[in-house]
Amino acid sequence: MEEVEEIISELLMCRRCGLCRDPVDIEHGIDGACPVWKNSTGFETDFARGKIQIALALLQGKLELSPEVAKNLYRCTLCNNCGTICPAELEVSQLFEKVREFVSSKILVSEKHAAIVESIEKYGNPYLTPSDKRFEWLGEELSKMPTEAETVYFVGCTTSLRTPEIGKATMKILSSANVDFTILKDEWCCGSILLRIGFREKAVETAEKVVKAIENTGAKTVITSCAGCFRALKYDYPEILGDTSFEVLHTTQFLDKLLKEGKIELNTLPEHMKVTYHDPCHLGRHGLVYEEPRDVLKQISNLELVEMTPNRQFSLCCGAGGGLKLLEGELAVKIGSEKIKKVSGMKVDALVSACPFCKYNFVEAINKEKTNLKVYDVVELVAKTIK
Repeated sequence: MEEVEEIISELLMCRRCGLCRDPVDIEHGIDGACPVWKNSTGFETDFARGKIQIALALLQGKLELSPEVAKNLYRCTLCNNCGTICPAELEVSQLFEKVREFVSSKILVSEKHAAIVESIEKYGNPYLTPSDKRFEWLGEELSKMPTEAETVYFVGCTTSLRTPEIGKATMKILSSANVDFTILKDEWCCGSILLRIGFREKAVETAEKVVKAIENTGAKTVITSCAGCFRALKYDYPEILGDTSFEVLHTTQFLDKLLKEGKIELNTLPEHMKVTYHDPCHLGRHGLVYEEPRDVLKQISNLELVEMTPNRQFSLCCGAGGGLKLLEGELAVKIGSEKIKKVSGMKVDALVSACPFCKYNFVEAINKEKTNLKVYDVVELVAKTIK
């Protein structure tokens, strides 16, 4: 890992201004930056400035490293909203990942982390689910998938095991557009969760498996449903493995391309639907994909897209990322509930996102709030209207 002194040097760039706690920017609709701080104790340790001081004390040997102390560094979604507004231009989420890697090399912060690592090593997913359950939703279609294709649809663990309706919709669209595609029958976790919680070496092992499987298909393009998979394959893999032989696109980017090339056409929705779009952190702030999902939605007739505030680079996290849902599921849902309340006040019919993990957490939040709001992935709405 990066030398400790270099990490300390980066941490010391923090000016301690506290803007990462609760900024207000009327122009961009910003009223707070840290979803954890807003939905927990409100202590200094619950937002970036406080976590940076803890990290410095640990790395400098001024504070004893223990699971209790370290958990403060994991009480974070790594959404990087704080980094977006940081006057010192700190890449806070990347910095915290380095600190977590240091911590995880010294102690086991939680048995839940050990369970995740073991599950991925044994089953190829973080959900403690036998690998033969991964593509049950595909049925006999799985055996029909070719071994080679121009495009690989990397389905991802959460789509396969928690939100298979996203996978079904994507497969329907790709088939309708006559895309030469396949899936990896022995698909393995992309390793994003391992990187976020500090197990970099384990992430490298799983990344190598994924790259080898993709290269064996001869594919030139890989598309992902999950924003976390997208970030891992497109940005993390080149950093931890070196350049790969394939292009990585999120499904919304691929759909936007298909629509603009006239390879798919969409029918009109039978009833008017008013929706708002949630920018997933890995796709938006980390991947800079903002317009393609919106452009796709605007191609659906009888669908009205209205923007929530804040949006794009200032969008508030769904609450599930960075390993927070693993360690503190109730807090993750509470953060999601805050967004659901805000969206419900907009009088829209549905909240639309482009990440299965966002949808998964929002559905739990909706059940908690007992609202009638619907949640869709972009691909689900396209699949509903494709000719």
